[in-house]
Amino acid sequence: QLSSGAADVIMNNISINSTEFSWNFGDGTTSNAENPIHTYVTSGHFTVSLTTENENGCSDTYTKDVVVLEESLTGISDEYDEYTLSTQLIDGQVTLSGLFPESKTLKVKVFNIVGQESIPAVQVSGKTISHTFDISGLSKGIYLVSVSDNTFTEVFKVIHR
Repeated sequence: QLSSGAADVIMNNISINSTEFSWNFGDGTTSNAENPIHTYVTSGHFTVSLTTENENGCSDTYTKDVVVLEESLTGISDEYDEYTLSTQLIDGQVTLSGLFPESKTLKVKVFNIVGQESIPAVQVSGKTISHTFDISGLSKGIYLVSVSDNTFTEVFKVIHR
């Protein structure tokens, strides 16, 4: 996202045994740093590429599309800038609460720590959201509550003891 006309993006190279790095940020600038920080000065769609080479001369190239938006500092569209969303666990009951500036329809899923759906997904709607899940019958452990619509996803960690 652009802030005051510029957006810093940290590039994270995860190649193994590479000794040379060649970044192309898609906006006419390049870098040979291993993990550069690049500043996009305009919004737009950019194709970033990283070509790495090891000491034997073998090389590989990875590309990723990056979209730099001008409208919001959070990465969430403006309609979500002023929302609140939280979870609370009391006696095996997880309560999801939220307040949005406009009515929303959200999909809510509960997963265990290995990503298996633990409770069937539900949809909740409204400007004020409140939904309670009973996890008292589930095994003790860490659960993830995923809340999403077609423009954002937020995940909460719940520890069931």
